Amino acid sequence: MKKPIAIYGVGVIAEKVIDSLMRSFDIICVVDGNPKKAGTLWHGFLVETPDSLRGFCYDVVVTAADKYFYEITEKLLHMGVCKKNIYRIQHQQYDQKEELLSYEYIYGGAGKTVKNLETRPVMNIVMIFCAFYSVYTIRLVKNVKRQHPEIKFGVFSNSERYENELAGMVEEFYVYHSYEELENILSEMPKYTVFQFLWIENIWVVYRNYLRSKCEKMNLCIGGSDFYKSSLTELEYKRKLIEVADRISGETDDIINDFLKVYPEKENSIEKVNYGVDVLRTIDCVDELKVNIFKRVKTIPNDKIIITCGYNAGGSQQHGEMIRVLNMLNTEILDGLFLVFPMTYPENQNEYIEKIENELSQSRLNYKILRDFMDDDEMACLAKTTSIFLNVQKTDQLSSTMLEQMYAGSIVVTGRWLNYGMLRNNGFKFWEIENIDDLAKVLPKIVYNLDKYSEDSKHNKKLVYEMSSWEKVSYKWLNLWFR
Repeated sequence: MKKPIAIYGVGVIAEKVIDSLMRSFDIICVVDGNPKKAGTLWHGFLVETPDSLRGFCYDVVVTAADKYFYEITEKLLHMGVCKKNIYRIQHQQYDQKEELLSYEYIYGGAGKTVKNLETRPVMNIVMIFCAFYSVYTIRLVKNVKRQHPEIKFGVFSNSERYENELAGMVEEFYVYHSYEELENILSEMPKYTVFQFLWIENIWVVYRNYLRSKCEKMNLCIGGSDFYKSSLTELEYKRKLIEVADRISGETDDIINDFLKVYPEKENSIEKVNYGVDVLRTIDCVDELKVNIFKRVKTIPNDKIIITCGYNAGGSQQHGEMIRVLNMLNTEILDGLFLVFPMTYPENQNEYIEKIENELSQSRLNYKILRDFMDDDEMACLAKTTSIFLNVQKTDQLSSTMLEQMYAGSIVVTGRWLNYGMLRNNGFKFWEIENIDDLAKVLPKIVYNLDKYSEDSKHNKKLVYEMSSWEKVSYKWLNLWFR
């Protein structure tokens, strides 16, 4: 006889795991927090509101992403569901299997009584932790290794891609594909000098006791987008990991100040350490011939002012809003402008890109959407092609693309809501707008005085180098690890 359960959530994750759950359990109730889904049928089950689970005495399997899981569990507890009856299901892309994790496992922490009994010598290695593939891992290891070849690195992740891309630069790789595999690796691995977490990810909260016992120094980086998008419940959950960290680092004064509003107890353990910008070196090497070839290949004209709008295909870049406002400019100005929309990442954004292209095709704008991946040479050419760069995304910590544009001499227009006060206070020259509609006021002023503002923007190059070249930044990371 199958064990009876309820399912909470009928979104993307639920679609991936429903077949497995139906094979293993007797599903007696399905609920979702979206009122619009109540009363609809999902895989033959009537979707009910969460109130149906009040006093529920069977197990509840939550099928939701991290962003929602912690709020859902709080709601279930308030409704009278016992902790021992709450589970989360995790779908593993690698082997298409599912893992059920209990509330106690996720919140209590695996290896809660771990003591380091290691008799082997401590490994003098900086172990980089990143639960997914990220170019930030690649850039950090490659650039610090280039400046300081004596530093030894390791990488701990669920992505095999690092082994190929960092071959010869990393001493040890640990790759896991499930929570069970992750726990086994942590329990068997030796102790290391430094554990460096590139983001404060929820998965590391579960294993904080193992992690703390396996390193001499444990550092966390604040991810701006992740921090600002986290709910209060999720931020509180992450406190468990933050409490056991030795050092915390953030890229800007603003993110550090906002972080300390939530975690004031870490005031004496936090410092500013930023990533370097790889393309700066390339910008210096790209000549006019390469830039002209790039423009010809990408069909970017020579006789118009080039405005680059955002830097990726994410909806948070607010492309639609930019198009709406720019389309309001008078014909005289628009005829002299050419807009470039870089949409080379993230993956699986074809539907969004088609939507933006449709809006552009119905506008009065001259434009080009860049879809294909661009290497550092092409990114440098784009920066040197650009006269004006618009960065009006919803949230950001510190955009490396914006710094590349500043280094190349572009006039930068950005939103005041992005809190780039650190740049302003350090003498950087750029335009700030209160809201996107202000683009209609600011752009004509810039266009009619382009030479003047272009000359002013050249002042930014030296400032960007001092703040964001790997020649300077690598010493900040070494200080964080070995001070």
